[in-house]
Amino acid sequence: MPMTATIATPTETTDRQLRISALVAQLRALDHLTRTEARIARLRTAQARTSTVRRELEQNAAAADRRAAELADALRSLDAVPDVVAPLVGRVLALAKAVAEQAQPVDEAVLADLVLEQELLDRARYTRELAGHLGLPAVVALAEKLTDAHSETVEWLHAVLAQEAAGGPRALEPTPVQRITGG
Repeated sequence: MPMTATIATPTETTDRQLRISALVAQLRALDHLTRTEARIARLRTAQARTSTVRRELEQNAAAADRRAAELADALRSLDAVPDVVAPLVGRVLALAKAVAEQAQPVDEAVLADLVLEQELLDRARYTRELAGHLGLPAVVALAEKLTDAHSETVEWLHAVLAQEAAGGPRALEPTPVQRITGG
């Protein structure tokens, strides 16, 4: 029986290339935001009210570092290189964010962290869908891992905000500047 080869049409090839480009863009964005997440978690350790909260923040930062390394590996597996400029910009932005938050109440800083985590969660979900449609199971597995991690962090931040709202013991203490400005 003769074998017939399936040849992709130019439109199919272009569509796949566009989806791969979209996937690479999402992986780069996730890498950049994950590195920002790690920096912010490290900055928040100074505000931790208890050693348990400090340990959670340190573990979150270390886990974010591992996820960033996995994202870089995923990019390389797609013959894309991780962005080398964005991490430098990310450091500056994380520092600027921390300085700007000095004048904000703690709950506003936590809400800003929640925005970052929600974006990471949504991008991870979108990445999972892109990778699934492209038939890339390793990237799907990574995106699922990211989705789980960010879902957990979103829940933790919701709990921190609930404690703030109830006037209960704070997970994060205001910085000296936040105390002066009423945070």
